Amino acid sequence: MGIFSNTPFAPKRVPQRKKKAESLGDLSRNPEQSSEFERDRQQLSNLSGTKIKTGSGDLIFIDGVWKKETVLDANDAVKCEELEKENESIEQQNNLLRLKVELLLNMVTDHCANVQT
Repeated sequence: MGIFSNTPFAPKRVPQRKKKAESLGDLSRNPEQSSEFERDRQQLSNLSGTKIKTGSGDLIFIDGVWKKETVLDANDAVKCEELEKENESIEQQNNLLRLKVELLLNMVTDHCANVQT
């Protein structure tokens, strides 16, 4: 089946796929899939409250989502305060720089207007 041969290219037929449920309403109509759905949902609810310890902290499985368990230490509170102060100073610096840019643009606009007249 080369490029220059006389045989035409004939791809293999792809088998037809199973139709999946398009909505939860379809699941309720098909008792077999509905029971699987309910069983999976029940298994997920059984996992609720499951904890995993990792290097960066603990994870808890709540309502189908892994969430980080927060345990605040004294060090965390101090770090939080330091970050808030740093964030505030950076916001003030950012506002000052925006003001300076606006003033410079006004000066350039004024200068260009004076040069053209």
